[in-house]
Amino acid sequence: MQSPRKGRKKTGQSFVDYLKEYNALQFESVEPVAISILRSFSCEMLEQVLGVVAGRRGMPVKPEFGGFNQYRQELLDPERFLYRSGGKLVLAAVLLEDLCPELVRDFYTHAGKTDQLVERVLKDIRELLDMYFSRQNAPLLFCNFVYPFYAPDAAYHSQGDGLRTVLRQLNAGLAEIVSSAQNAYLLDLERVIYNIGSRNAYDRKMMQLAANPFTVDVYAGLADQIVALMASIQGKRKKCIVLDCDNTLWKGIVGEDGLYG
Repeated sequence: MQSPRKGRKKTGQSFVDYLKEYNALQFESVEPVAISILRSFSCEMLEQVLGVVAGRRGMPVKPEFGGFNQYRQELLDPERFLYRSGGKLVLAAVLLEDLCPELVRDFYTHAGKTDQLVERVLKDIRELLDMYFSRQNAPLLFCNFVYPFYAPDAAYHSQGDGLRTVLRQLNAGLAEIVSSAQNAYLLDLERVIYNIGSRNAYDRKMMQLAANPFTVDVYAGLADQIVALMASIQGKRKKCIVLDCDNTLWKGIVGEDGLYG
């Protein structure tokens, strides 16, 4: 099986490029937005990539990371990093294989029981979000689930009862849970990978060395979504007011005299 890295084309900046730009950022008069990041995998390079993407829009950020694969403990324990950090924004990035290994690594062992596993996962997420919002109300961005690049028997998983169908069910249920919460938002990680292609999205070598499955291109796409949501939450949307300025933009009064009057 061909590795996703082999033959992969460069689609954007390298991490070194982001790192250099990040180190040169200066925002002396603007207070950075503290972002608490909960994750089940290593995604530390998001600090520099997100810092650059946000900095280009004049929205400095200060990402802080919870413990590796400690997202559940962080959400449940009021003494943990999440509730002590004082972050103004929370990002949760959890891989399906970490949240429910049975659906990925032991899929065929649980054939015929995937509906129950899907319900269990969604119930688990709902309870975690309820616990979080019972303690604080900082906006929470939750990444949807993506198809694991190493899933066995990939051809079968495209069939009606395969893993891709399960993923669609999970992401639809997740979208409903997030939309029903007052201050939660969905980050479309699946769309990011679709846009750049799986060959450019996954990095087997880094997954083995550092438990980081994604390339810098994925973090760049994710950062674009995060910054766009931040701007929306903070009311920094671009607006345009169009006025009918009689005898200013044109001669005459179009509304009263007609187009040819």
